[in-house]
Amino acid sequence: MNRKGSAWSAALETLEFLEKNKVKGYVIGGAVRDTILSREIEDIDIVLEGAPDIVWSLFPHAVQPSSSFPVFIVPRHGYVFEITTFHPDKESLQMNLEHRDFTMNAMTVEISGNLIDPYGGQSDINRRLIRSVSSPLQRMKEDPLRKLRAFRFVSEFNFSLEESTWQAVCADGIGLQDTAKERIQREIEKILEGKACSRALELLLASGVISDFPDSIKPEYILTNQKSPELEDFSTIEEKWAVFFFLLYSEQACCFVNSWPIKKRIRSRIHYIIKMCTANPGGVNWDTEMVYQNGWRTAIQIETVSQWLTGVQDNKRLEHILNLAQSLPIVSRDDLQVDGRDIVRQHPCLPGRWIGYLLDYLEEEVLYGRTANKRDELLSLVKEKLSHER
Repeated sequence: MNRKGSAWSAALETLEFLEKNKVKGYVIGGAVRDTILSREIEDIDIVLEGAPDIVWSLFPHAVQPSSSFPVFIVPRHGYVFEITTFHPDKESLQMNLEHRDFTMNAMTVEISGNLIDPYGGQSDINRRLIRSVSSPLQRMKEDPLRKLRAFRFVSEFNFSLEESTWQAVCADGIGLQDTAKERIQREIEKILEGKACSRALELLLASGVISDFPDSIKPEYILTNQKSPELEDFSTIEEKWAVFFFLLYSEQACCFVNSWPIKKRIRSRIHYIIKMCTANPGGVNWDTEMVYQNGWRTAIQIETVSQWLTGVQDNKRLEHILNLAQSLPIVSRDDLQVDGRDIVRQHPCLPGRWIGYLLDYLEEEVLYGRTANKRDELLSLVKEKLSHER
């Protein structure tokens, strides 16, 4: 297996380093898969023969995230390697590969470039097939999160699920109740980001896997026969998450957003989109003030999700938002040609509570075109306002 690329070169150089230290290592998993697919390598996993202690001796700066698992994070040549070990006296390389999730991730490459593929991963890649290694049910029992990973790979690669793998994914008694919500959230986000996310989400809904989520994020009921929206039509991850929450929780979507460990900034945006759509079931009445307050990007997100909810696609409403945004004299208060310091310099004895009040006043006057956003005119307006109200 001969491939070019700096990430792949770094991986092979690491195998050479191991060999010089009389340790046999292999590139394994996603890096091999992505190289076959001619995709950019994101993760470099290496498995080496020996006890975990050997990693510390060879890579003093290695980090072991959990003492419960012999997995080490090693920064090297500008990349981050994930290194695991197996003891050749207790386990063969093939036995190690047997416990991988899917055949396309159960391939490894030696330092010579020779591909070791005992479970037909390359053939499955060529057939665009996601297939569990050996016993599908056993693989799912080892880590129930693999159920979601199956849908993630459907979304990411637009592959199909092999029948026995699909049956194992749908099998009862292998739930995600004890799986950390953070792990579930990461897999769902990768599903939503994939190029075939609609197809993957439709399969996820049909599988019944969601009914086995932890109680804090499990919906009361899920319609397994509902058709997924064309998520590829949504341009941002916030929109896709909002649709996902509506699919799972319907009118209770707003209540469940904060139960998911999504990054706070993104979660706040998702919550706001859902809140606005729920509060305006017939669609938001967009005017100058609404577009200004929300910002045109957020307004477009709200309108896009709202149109999906109502089932009415109306590009004129989207154009209306953009036209309003283009006509705005300012995009935010920061665009005003004066700020609080300017007002204080002109009126040094002014109580602090007046500053915000006056800035609100100037912002509104400029927004509705009653005065120009010019420094001298705004300061004159402040002086005039104070003369009338003090």
